[in-house]
Amino acid sequence: PETAPLSPADSPECTHCPTGTFSATRDVLECTPCAPGSAIATARALRCGFCLPGFFAKNQGATECSPCPLGTFADAAGSVTCALCAEGTTSESAGASACNVTDERTDEAHDDVFFVKARFGVRFVGSAAAF
Repeated sequence: PETAPLSPADSPECTHCPTGTFSATRDVLECTPCAPGSAIATARALRCGFCLPGFFAKNQGATECSPCPLGTFADAAGSVTCALCAEGTTSESAGASACNVTDERTDEAHDDVFFVKARFGVRFVGSAAAF
């Protein structure tokens, strides 16, 4: 990101814009917080950067974008939230920009093996004998 000794300007009454805020002009007394979906981690910023796909910033004034949790995704830059993956899909890791089809294998050779799919597409494998 571009940085400069920008507003609030260099004077005894003013200080530089802190992280999470910006000012594109000199000599103002207030800095503008980054809008939701964007962030800036450096002080004295000219502008905030949009969160990359797979990341989000829910609140204004963010200093960094957070990765979407496992089982969620954000497919566009500037996301404010992450969406849940559709049934039958999941994200392979945090920070996903898309969901993938979940493997729906079953083990027909072992009748006591079962599969339970949780809301985020996570699958738990176990034996009925354990219950």
